Amino acid sequence: MKVHYYLIDVFSREVFQGVQVAVCPDADILNEIQMQAIARELNQKECVFVQSSTESDNCFSLKVYSAKEEIKSPGHVMIAAAYLLAKLNRLSNERGEFGHGGNITQFCIEYSAGSIQKVSFCSKAEMLFDDFVPAATELAEMLHLDEKDIGLFDHPVRIAGNDDKYLLVPVKNELAVKMACFNINKWTMSFVASLASRILLYTANQSVTNVDFHARMLGKEIGENEDPAVAPAIPALAASLYHAYGETCSVIMRGLGKLRHSLIEVEVDAEEGHLKQINVGGGAVISAEGDIYL
Repeated sequence: MKVHYYLIDVFSREVFQGVQVAVCPDADILNEIQMQAIARELNQKECVFVQSSTESDNCFSLKVYSAKEEIKSPGHVMIAAAYLLAKLNRLSNERGEFGHGGNITQFCIEYSAGSIQKVSFCSKAEMLFDDFVPAATELAEMLHLDEKDIGLFDHPVRIAGNDDKYLLVPVKNELAVKMACFNINKWTMSFVASLASRILLYTANQSVTNVDFHARMLGKEIGENEDPAVAPAIPALAASLYHAYGETCSVIMRGLGKLRHSLIEVEVDAEEGHLKQINVGGGAVISAEGDIYL
């Protein structure tokens, strides 16, 4: 049996940028053992298997595997799968739904001159906030930074999220984002480890034109030199920025120096001060494709 797969670079319109995701668009014929074997062979952080649904033409189920196990992976995997389905003309219109991990996520395709311009997913708007967070001194020790690096204007350090919660830490500049190093011992000893899953660092003092914030994810099981996808935490950051400043649109960059760069566009849909929907999107491009023989 032959299974076709694609490598999609998400949150970029250039190959070899953004976050790479493997997608198998015809997974109805596969069982879980076969999916895990394919994910192990492709050895990507996420391998997405798209299964058809009886709900409608634009409804699909997703199963996501790492090389080791099935995982819950929101955000960028939705962008990869939606982009590929649109590219393969599998969608009857610009909108659809994915079922994954017991949740339903809506997605939207935007076209320009017949080409895919942007792919977005809609996040839950129900966000929880907690301002009971470690002091700047403790945060600095947790991140191997100087205490003066913690903070950005009057942006609050806070915990935000819905199913998964993130410790949002504003820092002075790009250098602090780059130099931060996760101290697992300090994290494990802190009360915040029981309240948030990971840390999202961000700053507005950055050097790239037309970008509002630079962000980086840190936490357990993230290597010192890794710069993983930040999309899962972007709805929490967007909700926090709206809650504090009324920000409704932002462009967020991930990746420093020679690392792969992502550009993430986020829009907050609110009515009378209440969040209705958070849309997270960007570009995508196919960087490779091939066949797996089972």
